[in-house]
Amino acid sequence: MTTPTSFRILRIHALLRANGIFEGVEAITCRCQACGKESKLSRDSGLEELPNVVQLTCPTCHQCADVPTPRIWAEWAEQLRRDRMLVRAGIDPRDLYSS
Repeated sequence: MTTPTSFRILRIHALLRANGIFEGVEAITCRCQACGKESKLSRDSGLEELPNVVQLTCPTCHQCADVPTPRIWAEWAEQLRRDRMLVRAGIDPRDLYSS
């Protein structure tokens, strides 16, 4: 087990309820700091949601990290803020990310 800094989270793909409330994580695009590989981790491939933590596992080098769920929520909220700013500037956030 390593620290959450073992992965740089690039994009969070959230599961939302009908009212827009964050329900969970569908996938996370991240870069492993150990091997440098960028991957999209999903529930069946390197991402596991546990109580109060999301466990990430690199498919290349098998580096593992537990990321606290509150950190995931905070990063997702920041991602939404950045996306809104990009849209206001006339930039589609989907054009910047490979997801």
